[in-house]
Amino acid sequence: MIDAMRGLVLVMLLGSVPSSGLLARTPQTETAMRAARNGDLDGAVELIEKATRAAPRDVDAWMTQGSLLCSQAQIGSKLKAIGRAKRCRDAFAQAVELDPVHLEANVGLMQFYYGAPGFAGGDKAKGDAVIEATRQRAPSLHALMLGQKAAMAKDVATAEREYKRAVALAPTDMRMHSTLIGSYASQKKYPQAFAAVDAGLAKLPNDPTLRFQFARTAAMSGQQLPQALAHLDAIAGINPLPLTISRAGIAFRRGMILAQLGRVPEARTAYLAAKKFDARLAREVDPELAKL
Repeated sequence: MIDAMRGLVLVMLLGSVPSSGLLARTPQTETAMRAARNGDLDGAVELIEKATRAAPRDVDAWMTQGSLLCSQAQIGSKLKAIGRAKRCRDAFAQAVELDPVHLEANVGLMQFYYGAPGFAGGDKAKGDAVIEATRQRAPSLHALMLGQKAAMAKDVATAEREYKRAVALAPTDMRMHSTLIGSYASQKKYPQAFAAVDAGLAKLPNDPTLRFQFARTAAMSGQQLPQALAHLDAIAGINPLPLTISRAGIAFRRGMILAQLGRVPEARTAYLAAKKFDARLAREVDPELAKL
């Protein structure tokens, strides 16, 4: 029903655009996420709603509630979907109220307003207002959001210009680098994507999110595959992972890379691991398994 919601859920799973990664996930929030990864989305929503009631100032919990409700809005009846969509919007809005410069909360709310139909709470003017509110207090976030607005409108040139401006304004913020890299990769501008990874790693050596972006770009392009596996191996050894990366995302990209290297049994194992880590990835993993 609402494409923007599905897109937001997928980027959180596969790590193709940045998550805030600034707040530690509480045990209550992690329990809810674990339920969602195991395929119990309704139970996950119940758990995260308990978490926000118990800790109403927990920004990460509100963000998680918003993302889970967006995911839940994709299933069931249209009437239920509308209600869930509006609750998703309200959770993102609460997160922004608590932390006006929180990247993920602002992006989630903006994407909702631009992507959702009007009857479900979408409102492009309100999306513009979310962006405008960051102009003075968070210039790099403002540039990133302008880029994402342009990307949603398929204005690739403006998106790239704004992503570059975000990097220039916050050169040590891996989230800005990550968004630029993801934009290049989605356009199949792989040399530029790899160059942007290198530029980011020059400022943030061994940053796990940038290393993941290298692996994602390699998996999509079929280039530099052995180096990509080395990056994934290094990331997999991190415990706990930053919130910008999931075990499921690592396994999924590993499966893509191994398949292209002709290591079919290992690729199958990696794909199955991705589904085990997060049952919600079945729609992405199953077609890849069918190709093996």
